[in-house]
Amino acid sequence: MNWKEKLKNPLSRKFLLALIGAASGLAIALGADADLVQMLVGAATALVSVVCYIVAEGKIDAEAVTLTTEFVQKVLAAVAAAKEEAEDGEESGDLATE
Repeated sequence: MNWKEKLKNPLSRKFLLALIGAASGLAIALGADADLVQMLVGAATALVSVVCYIVAEGKIDAEAVTLTTEFVQKVLAAVAAAKEEAEDGEESGDLATE
């Protein structure tokens, strides 16, 4: 198992939000100011949501670029092969007429 698979669950949005909820409940139980805890939980929740969205969209965009690059390489290879085949056809056509 590689490090990406090991970090998949602890860095998931659901886990991070659960961790924030548990930390806020613990902070209030230990006597922290409820207004401060509420402000920190709101900021942390917004931050986690935004960061997870950006990372997910980045992965989607990276995959799209990879697929597009592979497609363009295949098209270029097909064009080169067609051009080579056309050149070979012209050369053998020239020899047949001589």
